[in-house]
Amino acid sequence: MRKQKMISFRLTPEEYDRMQTLRENYGARTVSDLARLAVHSLVSNGSVAAPPDLTVVERLRLVEARVLSLNNEVDRLRRHLSNGASTAVAGG
Repeated sequence: MRKQKMISFRLTPEEYDRMQTLRENYGARTVSDLARLAVHSLVSNGSVAAPPDLTVVERLRLVEARVLSLNNEVDRLRRHLSNGASTAVAGG
């Protein structure tokens, strides 16, 4: 079913930062995807845990987003280590 309705709300900077952290932890692609997942779960089962009735496509999207997030983190760590190694060589 095509999504036609939209909900909008404001967050403090601290709340938004927390949402970004949760988005990364849950592997959601965007904060909006995380909010949609939480609302869907709340409406479906009265809690904000991941709903058990996600479609295979929705589950695959979450897994794909988590893999992408992990890949980005590995790249960031690789760059960090590479910069540290070159600084150690230059300083030594």
